[in-house]
Amino acid sequence: MSLLNTINSPSDMLKKLFREANEMAFEDDIERMSDLVANFSITSDSIREWCVSYQNQLSNKKALVAEWDMIPCLKAAKDIANSTKHVQITRYVPTVSGVNSGVSKTLELYMSHDISKELEEVKSNEVRRGELERDAPSFNIEFTDGRSISLHKFYSDTVREWLNYFDSNSIPRSPNLKATLIYMNRSLWPEII
Repeated sequence: MSLLNTINSPSDMLKKLFREANEMAFEDDIERMSDLVANFSITSDSIREWCVSYQNQLSNKKALVAEWDMIPCLKAAKDIANSTKHVQITRYVPTVSGVNSGVSKTLELYMSHDISKELEEVKSNEVRRGELERDAPSFNIEFTDGRSISLHKFYSDTVREWLNYFDSNSIPRSPNLKATLIYMNRSLWPEII
């Protein structure tokens, strides 16, 4: 049980993961982004413990960990979390070889506009894409096998995997938590959650 009275369930941890993903989606400072990547990864890795406890699966924990470790984004979160919390990972071989800073292109879309229409426009109109695009600090997650994924893919896939796990295992959560929420300005969240 958490000592924080606002975190009492797997659902509370899932909301925390959403908040951290949302902050990454809008962050413009690379140092703050670095903190968010570490925090998001630790939260994702901690959700494992909350799910094991909620489901009374302590005797099956090893099998669950092996299952979660087969999912690249969840394994990457575990590796990043452990490499952040400890000087080095010594209890297992990580699959992430590095997390390197860089810049990515993002689109700025506004709720007051027809987002579907704007997305269609940017697919076929480079001028329109240029008007909506901006550079944002980002990271690339590099794997020991030579693969890499963008920070955006990492956090969006991680959120989707946990949503799927909660739903597949009947772990209660807010029905309004949808993966697209991480891209919405947080001032709109109270109306949604």
